[in-house]
Amino acid sequence: MRDKIISKILAILVVVVIIISCIALCIADNHSTNNASPYRTEAFNTATIPAPSPFYAKQFLLDANAHTHARFHYPKQFDHEVPTHEDGFFDPLFAENEDFNYTEDPFRIFPDENLYPPFPIVSTENTSQQTLEKLEQNASISNVSLSSNTYYVNPGESIQAAVDAAAPGDTIIVRDGTYTQNVNVYKNHLTIKSENGADETIVRAANTSDHVFEVTADYVNISGFTVKGANESWSAGIYIGYADYCSISNNNASNNYYGILLYCSNFNTITRNTANSNKYFGIYLFASGSNTLKSNIANSNKYGICLVVSSSNTLTDNNVSKNERGIHVSQSSDNTLTDNNIISNKYYGIILQVSSTNNTLKDNTFTHDGLFVSNSYKNTVEENTVNGKPLVYLEGAADYTIANTNVGQVILVNCTNITVKNLNLSNTCCGVELYKTNNSNIIDNIANSNNYCGINLGYLSNNNEIDNNKISNNYYGIQLSLNQHNLLKNNIIKSNHYGIELWVGSFNNIVMNNTVNSNGRYGIYLKHSRGNNIITNNTCSTNSWAGIRLESSNNNTIGNNTASQSGCGFQLCSSSDNTLTNNKASNNSGGFILYSYSNNNTLNNNNASYNRDKGIRLTSSSNNLLTNNTASNNTYGIWLLSSSNNNKLTNNTASNNSYGILLYSSSNNTLLDNTASSNSDDGLLLYQYSKYNTITRNIACNNTDIGIHLWYSSNNNTITDNNVNSNGYVGIHLCYYSNYNTITGNNASINSHGISLESSNNNMLINNNASNNRYDGIALYGSHNNILTNNTANSNNCGIIVEGCSNNKLTKNIANMNTHWGITVATDSNCTIINNNTVLNNACGIYFFETSNNTLTNNTMSGNDYNFGVYGDSFSHFIHNIDTSNKVDGKTVYYWIGRKDQQVPNDAGFVGIVNSANITVRDLTLANNSAGVLIANSSNSTIENVNASNNFYGIQLIDSGSNILTNNT
Repeated sequence: MRDKIISKILAILVVVVIIISCIALCIADNHSTNNASPYRTEAFNTATIPAPSPFYAKQFLLDANAHTHARFHYPKQFDHEVPTHEDGFFDPLFAENEDFNYTEDPFRIFPDENLYPPFPIVSTENTSQQTLEKLEQNASISNVSLSSNTYYVNPGESIQAAVDAAAPGDTIIVRDGTYTQNVNVYKNHLTIKSENGADETIVRAANTSDHVFEVTADYVNISGFTVKGANESWSAGIYIGYADYCSISNNNASNNYYGILLYCSNFNTITRNTANSNKYFGIYLFASGSNTLKSNIANSNKYGICLVVSSSNTLTDNNVSKNERGIHVSQSSDNTLTDNNIISNKYYGIILQVSSTNNTLKDNTFTHDGLFVSNSYKNTVEENTVNGKPLVYLEGAADYTIANTNVGQVILVNCTNITVKNLNLSNTCCGVELYKTNNSNIIDNIANSNNYCGINLGYLSNNNEIDNNKISNNYYGIQLSLNQHNLLKNNIIKSNHYGIELWVGSFNNIVMNNTVNSNGRYGIYLKHSRGNNIITNNTCSTNSWAGIRLESSNNNTIGNNTASQSGCGFQLCSSSDNTLTNNKASNNSGGFILYSYSNNNTLNNNNASYNRDKGIRLTSSSNNLLTNNTASNNTYGIWLLSSSNNNKLTNNTASNNSYGILLYSSSNNTLLDNTASSNSDDGLLLYQYSKYNTITRNIACNNTDIGIHLWYSSNNNTITDNNVNSNGYVGIHLCYYSNYNTITGNNASINSHGISLESSNNNMLINNNASNNRYDGIALYGSHNNILTNNTANSNNCGIIVEGCSNNKLTKNIANMNTHWGITVATDSNCTIINNNTVLNNACGIYFFETSNNTLTNNTMSGNDYNFGVYGDSFSHFIHNIDTSNKVDGKTVYYWIGRKDQQVPNDAGFVGIVNSANITVRDLTLANNSAGVLIANSSNSTIENVNASNNFYGIQLIDSGSNILTNNT
């Protein structure tokens, strides 16, 4: 009796023992030395890595007072911080960042919270007392005679009623039929079995969120049933909770959420059961020890057999096949797995994960899957086969060579100076896996068609060389996690899901001269890498998503790589302070893509050509430096969008695209000395709230549409000293409320239109040359309060045109030798100030057409066919402020409004009489204007001996009467 009590105490306290042992092992491993133990953890500086709570940031919160609601709680998000084990080394298995998808990578991401069911756990404060009470109860039962009655349950009758009526030691036989019930077995020493086996006796859950059989008593036997329908979260076909020495045999526990679940239960025997097609687990043990699982079948589940915080169990002769995950061992130690047949599980056959130590794996047969080890050590793995070939597992070994032999899989744990050479490692879980293994060489191997990795360098595997391997058709070709100073070179990596991946915490690695082609997602992928990796001289082509991608990876150097015919050539997501130099991205959807706050990167001397969409694109990325890059023959050459601010673009060439350089809702950028020419739309386009940008000394020539284009509220930009010649439409065009811009010192010549403002206000155009354009030199349409100063608009169709505008100011401009007008203010344009302009040798010098209230002062009009003219169809069109400081061919312009009883002086070159009376115009020569004498709304005036030849109209009277015209020519 004493021995039984002692055994019982040990069984009930197994959870506490396991937890304490896991912590102790981690601490011991971290503080041991190489001389003292082959399991030493390499020293690692964790100063920059945040330390989570014990057990890898999983918070085991136990609520004994409200245990029906107690469950395990743990954070699902780390805000991109690197999660670590309590002893300081990294374990990304628990890094459930929102970017991670465990369904895509079950090896390194802790799969899901379903590994921790929400059932109550007894508080450790009263565990001893409860254990003694339970032992005393069992002891008292064993000291009395057990009943031996047999109860029969027929179809339509209640199995629960039989349990309620039975006494310890009784047997309940359930006859053939289908029963829709949930059965609570709470009495010790009961046997419940079917009459003729599982095929004939089916128990279906009446409540699908409850277990079919719930066993909470010891020494219970359940045999010969099909149990199904418990398919909602946390429900099981057969549940054993806080129950010991039970036997579950010959049952079919399929099509449930859990097939068979043992929870805090010990010394049970699970034999010859079938647990197939359950939503999550075939057979699941949590915090359960010293159980025997033998000759069970667990197929087509998410997890075949799963042990979590469960130790000293024995798994023998089980058939585990076609699950997503075969046998999953996590935080579990001292288990024995022998003679199991493990076939074609999607991700792995067996995984030892999260400080699962001192386990024994022997004589297991893996077919089309294999073994994976993650943060687990001091295990014994021997005499297992993978696809009929030996599984080579070395732990704590040194100076060893595995070469030219027929092996199925190689796993190296805590080894040094191992050479793996000339092996064919295919159709397993991972061809070669290194965990805490250093200074080793993986050379000239073939690793094809593995479920997970061709070659995996796990945590703290440093200073290794991966050279000249051929790796194809794996999930990952080569994967590195939290390691440094490894060299990957001359490998051929193709047709994997991911080609090469450097995952969390990988730094100071070199990836060079690899050929990485035809991978389903990324060719080379850096994700949450700590930095200082060098990616150089690699060829990445026909990768579906990107040739090279950096995600949350900083301070890396990417140089001299070629990425072609992929979804994207080079892609940076939330990655900063990287340098990309001398790379080529061609024939991709996008060439170089930076997005999601990829800041402070340098792109220098890269070539992005013939990509279907973007050559170089920055989205929500700032403070980047783009220098000497070429982006040609793409849809968009260089594109900054969505608040990509404070970037500097210098000496880039963006030619033969649809758009050369495009800024969309991006501000405070500097574009200096770039060339954006021969594009089919615009050379430089600033669109939709792109503000405070500086565009200086760029060349935007020979574009089909516009050289420099500011569109839709692109305000407060500075456009200076640019060459915008020979564009098909406009040299510089501001439209749709692009306001408060400064356009200075630009050369906008040989375009259809030189500089054009449309519905844009409060801009300044200073010292620009807009000459030799097909139509307008400078044009304002529906634009107000703009200032044009010291501009040259020569040899155009029209020098400067202002139409439908108000309150613009034209000062010190030159408009010479234009085919039609030098300066014209037309159609509902009001209050324009035209001051001190020089208008020479045009067809028309300065001309007002159906416009009002303009001011004309100090202008020089000379050598024009018609120096000056005013035209209108209403009285208001002749109301202007025109003083005598204006000259036409050296003579004075007299434009009088509201005068009477005066004579025009004899130095007049043009005479305009508006709303006046009794004005005398006598003995003058008035030539080369739209009219020699213009009289509008005036009367009783005299025009005598005036030579008004060589004007469009000699003497023009509009709405005027009672005037005397005598002896005029």
